[in-house]
Amino acid sequence: MADSEASRSLSIKTGVVTRLHKELLWYEAETQKEAAKIESLRASGACPHDVKQQVRCFQSTTGPSSDTARRRCAGERGVRVRANGAGLPAAPAARAG
Repeated sequence: MADSEASRSLSIKTGVVTRLHKELLWYEAETQKEAAKIESLRASGACPHDVKQQVRCFQSTTGPSSDTARRRCAGERGVRVRANGAGLPAAPAARAG
């Protein structure tokens, strides 16, 4: 019964890391999209207020990205510890990009 509980816990932790990895990829894509939008506004000579608003929007997407990266690293460590404690081989680390 302890093995099934350890396996279930490892499965949950692995799912969390997978979700955080996908979330991080989404934030990176969103950051690139916002940066391109800012550059196109500047190149087209848009109103400075519009550019300023887009910069604020861009800054709001970088905060969650760093938090997600931190949580994913912590989750990966948790999976490795849990896998080693259960006698399972540790999975290789997920690539960030």
